[in-house]
Amino acid sequence: IMYNYSVFIGRFQPFHKGHLHVVKEALKQSEQLIMVIGSCGGPRTTRNPLTFDERVRTIQSSLPPEELSRVVFTAVPDFMYNDNQWIASVQQAVFSAIHRKTFVSGPYTVALAGMSKDESSYYLDIFPQWDSIRVEPPARVISSTDIRNSFFRGSGDWTADMMRFGALEFSEAMLPVTKQLE
Repeated sequence: IMYNYSVFIGRFQPFHKGHLHVVKEALKQSEQLIMVIGSCGGPRTTRNPLTFDERVRTIQSSLPPEELSRVVFTAVPDFMYNDNQWIASVQQAVFSAIHRKTFVSGPYTVALAGMSKDESSYYLDIFPQWDSIRVEPPARVISSTDIRNSFFRGSGDWTADMMRFGALEFSEAMLPVTKQLE
């Protein structure tokens, strides 16, 4: 273990096997993982259909108890067109999570975990105060956008091969946004 804390930032709309891959790698290299869940507090949309609590539950159901005990969840809202405010919000959420979880009396190490897959991964380079845990993408890159689009089209190709926690939980969590679209 190289770091006291790793940080994984994402919307997790929904949490899928690609995200799980990053979580596993981050936990290999740190004592604790802080999952910063973004786009919180806004209304349900087709882009952000799941609430913070629903996303936390799907992540929790994907991890064994011994790993889950090392994960802390925190939320940040969106700041449209204001990266500086978003960066400050993420930094504050991480600082609060560290000090809420344990009393830190001395220096500690932090690394940002993530996978560069497209232009949305730019955030991996805007926290220079943290080390980096760059996770290699799996052979098949999984996209939450593809899962959501497939779900809303009614095709079943988004299920077990993409999401560890299962199609039933995702379908149940999606019911409120599905009803809004009717």
